[in-house]
Amino acid sequence: MLTVLVVLSSVAGLISAIQQRIPGFNVIWFDHFDVPGLETSKWNIYTGAVFNGEQETYTTSASNCGHSGSETLLLAPRKDVST
Repeated sequence: MLTVLVVLSSVAGLISAIQQRIPGFNVIWFDHFDVPGLETSKWNIYTGAVFNGEQETYTTSASNCGHSGSETLLLAPRKDVST
């Protein structure tokens, strides 16, 4: 889960850089977060695999990963995803 959080946090940082247009760099991917939930055609959510002996469970639950509806990515690790 931590790996997913780091990757998604990095992507969120890239989104803010898109607005600045840095000379010599090209935007290769972005998401406007303009639809409910995460678009699985744009995002890979890894589930069911254990990496590096981790104890957590990877889920597709909206309570763990989603967006605010205003271009903000939300990542919320939860002990029990049923709540």
